[in-house]
Amino acid sequence: MNRVALALIAIALLSFAAGNTFSYFRDVEVSSGNVLQAGVWDQASNCEVDVSNAMLTNNKLHNIFIKNIGQDIAITKLIVQWDCGGNLTTLKICNQSIAVYQDSPAVVSDYIRIEPLRTYPVNIWFEGLTFDNDTFTILLYFEDNSEKEVSFVPRG
Repeated sequence: MNRVALALIAIALLSFAAGNTFSYFRDVEVSSGNVLQAGVWDQASNCEVDVSNAMLTNNKLHNIFIKNIGQDIAITKLIVQWDCGGNLTTLKICNQSIAVYQDSPAVVSDYIRIEPLRTYPVNIWFEGLTFDNDTFTILLYFEDNSEKEVSFVPRG
């Protein structure tokens, strides 16, 4: 009978061990303040607007550059605001000349594609400005509904 009891105990222990796993070590990781975000960057974050050397000479605002630092981006609307009178007549960006003839704020709705890792000059022509160190603001609206705003006082 002892052999039968020992055999039953051995079978019970083996079946219990085979059906379960055991861990002799325990490790707990704690992390806080981390943010995980899926998706792609918006187009505004891929666009840099350099106005550090912007100049206004002969009613032309120039030395403004738009650089795409990431994937394809497209500007769908551009607004230029200023407080020194006159009209915006022409906007040239990415080798596209757009006739505008508007006072401030001038709204340009056009599809302007900016290729990845490229920098393009922006030139804006006005008529009748009375410039006296006034601030200009350019608002860019992108295809994915993101936006970027830059304000500056050009040298003149």
